[in-house]
Order: sequence, then structure tokens, then C-alpha cells
Amino acid sequence: MAGQPGGYLELYEHAKGSLRMFAHPVQKDQSLWNTPHVLLQKFPHDTFTATTKINFRASEKFTGEKAGLTTMAMSYGNIAVKRKTDGVYIVFTTCEKADRGGKETEKELMKLSQNDVYFRMQFKRDTTCVFSYSLDGQKFVEAGTVKATPGKWIGSKVGLFITSEVKTNDAGFMDVDWFRITK
Repeated sequence: MAGQPGGYLELYEHAKGSLRMFAHPVQKDQSLWNTPHVLLQKFPHDTFTATTKINFRASEKFTGEKAGLTTMAMSYGNIAVKRKTDGVYIVFTTCEKADRGGKETEKELMKLSQNDVYFRMQFKRDTTCVFSYSLDGQKFVEAGTVKATPGKWIGSKVGLFITSEVKTNDAGFMDVDWFRITK
């Protein structure tokens, strides 16, 4: 998959075979729901697990770059890594009524000392999305839950995103080593 530079979503195949996604700017206080550069797919089943391994390389020049795994509909939730002034953190974010201008709520979970992280979202039959993270790909720590809500014309989706608070040619990126959907 290769994207055109300057498009809504720039995707590049990295030399190692991973998918490289560069951070794109979002307006201050803009929710992810209004962001056009999110890589999504419709929910594949009434129960499933989505797991991904990413390597996050935030720009050292700026704060606010954020990358992770999300569910997207009228409301959404995600597990992500975010660059702050004192380092990179794992954060859990929710946004109720995103389609009507709802505001994000973000919870800081832990400071990272490595670039590789694993994110998981389990979609349960009762429409609960359980988000978790792992530093080794073996032991996952639950981060939070959201209820999947119907989408307008897009339905409920799961996928990846990377955003920035500034527009720059020196944006950070994430390499997605793999993204898997399992029962």
C-alpha cells in the first residue's frame, strides 16, 4: 500500500515490510471523529479481537503526536501512545456523541521507555469494546472499555490512526509491524 504525499492519509511500506503512517495535523480540540486520515475497516463479526504491534517514533521537536488503535462510530474509544513534554505515554481516550461535537476524555496510563507496543481491542457480543496494551506481546493490561455505538453511514469500524497538533514536514510516524483480526 502506498499513498500519495500530501493526501489525507500517507501510507508507505517500510523496508522491513511494515506499514509506515506519518502524523497528520488535526485542529485544536478536534475529535478523531472529524479526522479524515484514519485507516479503518468495518467490524468483521459480532465478536472478534483486533491486535496490532506498532513502533512509535514521535518528532522530538513537538508534543501532542498520538498514534494507536481505535473503534469509530458516533462515539469512539482508543488506546494510543502520545508524546508529551516529558516523554511518551500510553493513553486511553473516549469520546461520547462525537458526531455532535462531544469532547474527548483522555486517561494517562503509563510512561513508556521503549518504542514498541502492542494494542488490543476485544469486541464482545454485548457490544463492549475492551482495550488493552502490552509491552511484550504476551501479558496484556486492560486499559478501559467503551460501548460500540452505531455509525451513521459507515457503521462501527476498527482501525489505526496517527495525529499531530502541528502541521510540519518533520512529523513523527508509526511503523505497524502487523494488524490481526482473530475470533
